Amino acid sequence: MWRNFLALARSVEASLPPTLVKLPLPVTSDEIAWTEAWLGARLDRRRGPLVAFHIGGAPRAAFKIWPLERFVALGERLRGAVGDLTIILTGAAADRPLIDEFERDFSEPVVDASGLGGLQRTAALLRRCDLLVSNDTGIMRLGAAMGTPTVGLFGATHADHWAPVGTRATYVRRTTVPCSPCSNVYEKTTPRACFNPQVSQCMWNITVDAVMGAARAVASGGWLPPEVEEPPAIQLPSPSV
Repeated sequence: MWRNFLALARSVEASLPPTLVKLPLPVTSDEIAWTEAWLGARLDRRRGPLVAFHIGGAPRAAFKIWPLERFVALGERLRGAVGDLTIILTGAAADRPLIDEFERDFSEPVVDASGLGGLQRTAALLRRCDLLVSNDTGIMRLGAAMGTPTVGLFGATHADHWAPVGTRATYVRRTTVPCSPCSNVYEKTTPRACFNPQVSQCMWNITVDAVMGAARAVASGGWLPPEVEEPPAIQLPSPSV
């Protein structure tokens, strides 16, 4: 999709490079100042990296989102690996129940960013984040466009069409169920509900380990340390008789 739109744009503005992968949304200085003040008031004395999770998605296609308990487990893994960090939850009014549940289940306070009141403010906030992990949503693509290290989560939708684009953007798709991907907006075949015997199996197949690996691949600045591998066990020779 990015390549198609870029080709269309280059027919009007030929100076656009054909390899362009980052085009941040313009954000006014007033919106940046508002967002910085809003964020500063909520960070309090907490320090460390800012990690954004977009845990919701289309209300009529809940089967397209990664299970909430996996997001909570990912937050705990990141906190265990890094220590001090702040989880920021982006979203809209429809995501409030998920955000409330995440806040109840996560072991540390989080920042609820579901009511910023504008796309520019969300863009300004994402630009400040060290990592964004998101279901297949517009927020995922906005984060990648703003240059935020971004990991998109795919199962029901086509990653080949809709994966985030950017020098520090990637995606995770780990399912082998034959019905995935089931949602195709071009053919208008998005189902009303998941018809797999295990609902959202394609999203359940995404493990926390896989997302951690993707996060390490895109994170910059060294704040997310590499995974420490256990040394191989030393095989001692059998004692002589």
